[in-house]
Amino acid sequence: MTDPKIAIALQYAWGEGAPTVTASGQGKLAARIVDQAVAHGVPVHADAQLAQLLAKTPVGTSIPPAAFLAVAQLLSFLYDVDRLIGSAEDRG
Repeated sequence: MTDPKIAIALQYAWGEGAPTVTASGQGKLAARIVDQAVAHGVPVHADAQLAQLLAKTPVGTSIPPAAFLAVAQLLSFLYDVDRLIGSAEDRG
């Protein structure tokens, strides 16, 4: 994602309720959010429809119920990938 129109950063701690929006921006700010994520090894996922929904959520608040399923599926996928990468690294 080299030129995102909207970028949203989420934070989630297992078992602590819904994920929280930690950053949100459009245009140049969106690009900075993505650049910072990449620089810190944070996975970046492109989904314009989900981004538009989450862009309406104020920073510091939980994601809306309408986004629960999509975000849960995304987090599940990311956890699975992380686990597989960890297993591969453990094997050498």
